[in-house]
Amino acid sequence: MIVKFYNHEYKKTDLFGDISPLLSMQADVSIVMSIKNVGKSYPAMKLCKKATESGKNCVWLRWCDSEMTIARDEFLRDETFKADKMVGSKHGMVLRNVNTGFKIYILGVKYAVNYKGIDIPNLAWIVYDEYIPEYYDVQTRRTTEFDKFMIILTALWRKNNPRVLLIGNTIDWYNPYLTAWKIVPFEAGKIRVSLYDIHVESDDTEINKTFKIAVENMKPSPKMIERVLASEGLRGDNSLMQKYIENYYKNQYSLTESCDNKIKLEPIQLLIHGNYYSYRLKSEIMYWTKSTKRNVLTYVCNRSDIGPNSIIVKSFGQHLEQAINLGLSKFADGSVYNAIIDYCAE
Repeated sequence: MIVKFYNHEYKKTDLFGDISPLLSMQADVSIVMSIKNVGKSYPAMKLCKKATESGKNCVWLRWCDSEMTIARDEFLRDETFKADKMVGSKHGMVLRNVNTGFKIYILGVKYAVNYKGIDIPNLAWIVYDEYIPEYYDVQTRRTTEFDKFMIILTALWRKNNPRVLLIGNTIDWYNPYLTAWKIVPFEAGKIRVSLYDIHVESDDTEINKTFKIAVENMKPSPKMIERVLASEGLRGDNSLMQKYIENYYKNQYSLTESCDNKIKLEPIQLLIHGNYYSYRLKSEIMYWTKSTKRNVLTYVCNRSDIGPNSIIVKSFGQHLEQAINLGLSKFADGSVYNAIIDYCAE
């Protein structure tokens, strides 16, 4: 795999996330991740509008019906678009450019099997807004979302050669997309461009395909952070908010790190997949590790696991995910990270 990096930091006066430097890489798949509420969706919507003006159709992906409705209403603020019914699927919406007749199809990744036979000609862009959520509400989404996305992508690529844009409002370097495409963590303010090669052998013949994938780890400008503070400032005290911002500025995104074993484990443990996990606390950071069963408070996911000193707290998984997003959690290794993420999702 050939990998190159490019610098891209926003000016102090920048309020919205201009994604044109990322798109200028002309990649098959472009991915942008950042702190939320810095305006990534807005330029992507303008991109789709411009495509319909030049004689092309687009697809705008969200996860489910409720998110699709939000996207539709956002597009309809522009009087250029009118809503049409989508023929052949109850999980789909169509927005028509009244001047040119070309359309934006809003589809739900959750309903991917409904679109296997879909045929959209003259397709320029496939945009998946919030391709990873801030919180996984259900385990099934984490384990199936990538495969569902690929079902839609495969169907739409059969007769077209559209470009793909994925927008993420939280930084998660270990999601199924980046894992599949071998994207490793890198610092904020850079764009990583890689040539991802696929080789298949058939009847003594080697068939090759190369995909170009560009990823931007967006470093928000001070103006963007001011905008975030207006909407996110009440999520906690000032020190918590500072860590929320700093997590997107830090130069090294290593989630795997061990803590001094001389520090005692906290009197709490998680039970997931038959194993126990606990953490050591140092400088406000939780260092998670696999542990033996202890006689301490135990958080479980399933009622069948309830026993002495064990409880189910539905909100605890979201608290853990928030700690990860804030940069307040580290993990002894990848298996520990996956276990904790599975707990959050369960």
